[in-house]
Amino acid sequence: MKNYILLAISILLTQIDIQAQTNQNITVNGTNRSMSVYAPSGLPENAPLMITMHGMNQDVPYHISTSEWEEVADTAKLLVVYPQGIDNAWDISGTRDTDFILAIIDAMADQYGIDRNRVYLSGFSMGGMMTYHAATIIADQIAAFAPVSGYLMGGPNTNSSRPIPIIHTHGTSDDVVGYSGVQTCIDAWVNRNNCQTPAVVTDPYPSSKPNSSATKSYWGPGDDGVEIVLMTLKGKGHWWSEDLAGSIHTSSEIWKFISKYSLNSGEPILSFSSPTTTTFVAPALIPFDVNVSDADGTVSNVFYYLNDELIQEKWSAPYAFEYTIENAGEYTIRAVATDNEGNTAQSTLTLQVNIPQGAYGGNPQEIPGIIQLENFDVGGNGFAYYDVDAGTHVDPAPDFRTNEDVDIEPCSDEGEGYNIGFAMAGEWLEYTVDVETNGTYDITFRTACDGDNKTISLESDGNMLANNIAIPNTGGWQTWTDVIIEDVELEAGEQVLRVTIGDNDYVNLNYMSFSLQNSTSTTIELHEGWNLVGYPHSETQTIETALESIWTEVEAIKDFEGFYLKANQSELNSLAELSRGKGYLIKVTNDCILLW
Repeated sequence: MKNYILLAISILLTQIDIQAQTNQNITVNGTNRSMSVYAPSGLPENAPLMITMHGMNQDVPYHISTSEWEEVADTAKLLVVYPQGIDNAWDISGTRDTDFILAIIDAMADQYGIDRNRVYLSGFSMGGMMTYHAATIIADQIAAFAPVSGYLMGGPNTNSSRPIPIIHTHGTSDDVVGYSGVQTCIDAWVNRNNCQTPAVVTDPYPSSKPNSSATKSYWGPGDDGVEIVLMTLKGKGHWWSEDLAGSIHTSSEIWKFISKYSLNSGEPILSFSSPTTTTFVAPALIPFDVNVSDADGTVSNVFYYLNDELIQEKWSAPYAFEYTIENAGEYTIRAVATDNEGNTAQSTLTLQVNIPQGAYGGNPQEIPGIIQLENFDVGGNGFAYYDVDAGTHVDPAPDFRTNEDVDIEPCSDEGEGYNIGFAMAGEWLEYTVDVETNGTYDITFRTACDGDNKTISLESDGNMLANNIAIPNTGGWQTWTDVIIEDVELEAGEQVLRVTIGDNDYVNLNYMSFSLQNSTSTTIELHEGWNLVGYPHSETQTIETALESIWTEVEAIKDFEGFYLKANQSELNSLAELSRGKGYLIKVTNDCILLW
């Protein structure tokens, strides 16, 4: 009986030990090093291992409390190790701490029988820097890397022994390791891994949370099927964000990404080789193809799914085909390869299919007249406009054209409405217009900026109309002034104007107006709803003729004597003509420009 009791006690102690957070010490190159190990209940043999490192001047207990890896480990059955840096710092130029990481892997393999092919490395701040440093030395021992709020401050080093998957998380308001250096680092690894560009952007992320401050940028797949993800947290500072309500749970997102990687899974290696771009115009005939191989067998088939619907089966090479997507929208294309042993691998692309470029609102904007610059053409980024980054820098963003990447902000200029803000060097916007008359025009740009040496240019169908237009420093982003360009020749007819930002970042633009020289025409800006307007012409005109330039927007007209309602039968209206010297209340359904 005593032996059974001792055995039961031993089993109980073993279970308690497995579930506990334990502090351990190992000797590495003659130095005693410490770490904390979290092994969740029910940890199986060949479990994956996450090694996650604290920031500079932080320690293991602090990192445990902020990173919340235990929540992930309990459900994923993941072993987590928190190493302690010497003097609360890491060696990001030598091998002292990469040797420590290798020693941790050996120790966990001895104690828990971990899967050495599924070891992952992460770290915060200087721990993130250490993560990137380790990628250049021990990439053959780590399946995937997950730096948070840290990168090598001296510039990226991508001298890794193999292509490596990376998920980098960073807040835009980080005042310790600035967000401004993140893209340089990411671009270097995208290039090293030969990942597909441009990035596929999900904003907000996840898309099911419209108020999320997170944006996901995805590059890939690249060589060996590896991918790179940047999780941008708008407004977040230098901390490990676990804001499920307004953003993401960083550790969960890291695990979601890294868990699909293994150093030697026996699975096929699969990546898309075509298409080489992810943005198209509907209807889009898209060529699909993959690179696929299997080191220990043969590839049996490749199946393709569009939004989870099977669209193509390929049972032998070549695996290429073409497919037409008729309608605009966001689509997910997934390729699944199966080898002769039944192992599978998959690769996914997110495609954006835009509507064809055309005038905002459906009708070309008329010249002479005023063009509100937020009313750029539809058609999407890279087609109707070019914006260097996805989403908007405006916070909070106005409820206007929220699916576009152009930075549109509320305007305090006369007439209010919106203006283009945060305009960066090289960005451009296009406008489909209809010029009524050949002639010489004066163009007025309504601009604001807080800085010197700002310029813009204006083209029509690729022909330069005005180059390097100087934008004066108004001393404030909502302090507006007119910039007038005289004697610009325009030909009559429909054409596409392009406004391009010059060599220096940041210009705010409200509208541009065009007036024909030696013309007696008058333009009046009307706003949605009722507007009081004086009729300027000597001759009396019917309502339809006088308001021809805005007729599609007209709903009703009235004066002191009569009333016209467009929806009425003609015999029910008491007002039919406009006469000189009289004022009229005109109701329109949208903001528009009245040309008398």
